[in-house]
Amino acid sequence: MRIQHLFALRKQTHLTPQNDRGSIALIAALAFLPLSLSLAVVADGGRVWSHKTSIQNEVEAKALAVAQKWATNRTACSNSDLTLTPTSSGEQITCDVSPPTNGVVATVSASSSVDLYFAQLFGRETSRIASTASVRVGPTSSGVNVLPIAIYKDNSSLLNWLKTGMTSTQIYKINIQSEDEDCSERAPGNWALLDLNGGSNSARETQAWIESGYPGVINSGQLVSGDPGIPSSGLKFDSLVGKSAVLPVFSTLNLNGDNALYEIAGFVKVKITAIRFQGESEYRHIKVVFQKESIPGDPGSNSAKNYGLTSWSVCSFDGNGDCS
Repeated sequence: MRIQHLFALRKQTHLTPQNDRGSIALIAALAFLPLSLSLAVVADGGRVWSHKTSIQNEVEAKALAVAQKWATNRTACSNSDLTLTPTSSGEQITCDVSPPTNGVVATVSASSSVDLYFAQLFGRETSRIASTASVRVGPTSSGVNVLPIAIYKDNSSLLNWLKTGMTSTQIYKINIQSEDEDCSERAPGNWALLDLNGGSNSARETQAWIESGYPGVINSGQLVSGDPGIPSSGLKFDSLVGKSAVLPVFSTLNLNGDNALYEIAGFVKVKITAIRFQGESEYRHIKVVFQKESIPGDPGSNSAKNYGLTSWSVCSFDGNGDCS
């Protein structure tokens, strides 16, 4: 009996490893399907995410380009704006420029098909991805690093440049003393020296703004105190000659003298070619070349006048945002 018992124990010992191997094989077989599904999701999901990111970057870049073209020459949605780079299968792209409440909105939408590899084992060959970006462009309504020198909106030189479609590159000589017949006592002169922070308007502070621009933000529609006429002889303007700068444009002058308040109508960019503040008053002038430019930044909600300086910003991306 003892010998039979030993044989029985040996028989059980030999059978146990075989039963374990069978169990492991069964578990591996059962796990193969979910593991394969996970691999398909990870691999193909990565491809879809990569293509989605590429299309998102593409439509945003194209919407910005369309907005800048519109601001520069009023053209939009050329053939180059209607293709993706690189070209993908099932590609569809649309481009539109429409007038909202303030400025215009350039919208580019694109979609394409992404080939799936592992998912084909389960009957799915492609995935459709899409993205939309909208950019609002309009007259610049906020100025940063502007000079404390403002120009009158109805100055004849500025008006003549606007009439050229903002394309003229001629040098305009603008006298300090107004030569415009319609310039009443409410706007005595073509230029004004502004106190941009509403403080004491010290010579040192003003000189710093002349050299480096005002570090704060000035908004269209804002009332800013200032002085009409010829600036103080203690201020130095020679550093401005040959440089481009953004100037406020004022629309109205309220009150007079030391209590003058100027309403900001917008902003213009100029290259200053000469400044003369000495001699007889009728010979004192600033010579400028008006420049047209589009810069990044929110055009703002108020309606600023377009003096050649426009701003653009992304107002909606994949349905998130308001461009009205």
